Amino acid sequence: MADQASDGVSPWLSGEAAAWLRRTGSDREPRRGLAEPYRLQLDGDWRNAAKLWDEIGCPYDAALALLDSSEEPALRQALDICQ
Repeated sequence: MADQASDGVSPWLSGEAAAWLRRTGSDREPRRGLAEPYRLQLDGDWRNAAKLWDEIGCPYDAALALLDSSEEPALRQALDICQ
């Protein structure tokens, strides 16, 4: 199922599948054509990914992006968003 969702059907679905595959420790490579916030996250640019998620009104996804950080302020911000 993850292969189908990440097979370029939609950049948003592909990005979401790729992000969750990474979070679960999968070694599968993300497919091409990912939506921008997911692409940023997968490229390790959690800061800009979180900013973009916030700009498009997706605070939960912004918090998930912040969790990719190892910086305490970003992790605390993610917790604040989720609370």
